[in-house]
Amino acid sequence: MLEIIFVSITLMISWILSFIFIPKGAIGATVIIMMIPAMLACIIKIIKYKSIKEVFKPFLHHISIKGVMFSFIFPIIIISLCSILALITGIGSISNYDGVISQTLIIIVMSVPFSIVTLGEEYGWRGYLLVEWEKIYGLKKANILVGIVWILYHLPTLYMMNLSYGISKALLFTIVQSICILYVNFSYTYLYTLSKNVFLASIMHSVWNNINTFILGDTYRNEATGLIVGNVKVINGEGIFGMIFLVISAFIFSKVLTEKR
Repeated sequence: MLEIIFVSITLMISWILSFIFIPKGAIGATVIIMMIPAMLACIIKIIKYKSIKEVFKPFLHHISIKGVMFSFIFPIIIISLCSILALITGIGSISNYDGVISQTLIIIVMSVPFSIVTLGEEYGWRGYLLVEWEKIYGLKKANILVGIVWILYHLPTLYMMNLSYGISKALLFTIVQSICILYVNFSYTYLYTLSKNVFLASIMHSVWNNINTFILGDTYRNEATGLIVGNVKVINGEGIFGMIFLVISAFIFSKVLTEKR
């Protein structure tokens, strides 16, 4: 019951803030929206368990080397595959070679401290909701449910950001991005099986956001300003190419989650 309350309030507040700020072009408001799941999850945890210690539990789980490696390697692999496909098909082209390797390494390293922002989401989804729903439904079903909630959470922002393309294309791009969210969720749940420490999920989220934008452009701002220049809605990790590789990866991870039911 408390999980439903958490989801309902989180969606309500995030949707209200999205409808207020996104039409005004205040993209920075997404940082505030990202904090909502964590804040509400902490409150719900205290109410449910009547203990402040439960709030810190998602940070205390053992961090495995395999989990650390996966949190960095998975986003890099998916973005690399999208980049290669963009270049092979001719849909994308390299804009600038200078300092690419050093810049990429800097972005990867800086993604760790920047993960404090993505922790706002990840604490709510992986640090609280997935844990609680796994107890009730099992890991495989909990994974799907969290993925659906994650889509609903992003839905207003995605649609309003895509409206610049017109209503029909906005619907299409929103569907594509929603599919990406649903299937990338499988990788986060797999990471959860490697280490339940929410820090790793927030790091992977941060690495994904930063590397994806740096290499393939910004889907939120609809800007093809990445290393690979092309139609950002096609080549991006949250575009059509990303959707293809995330669906494939989800199929692989689903087998692991089935074994861990």
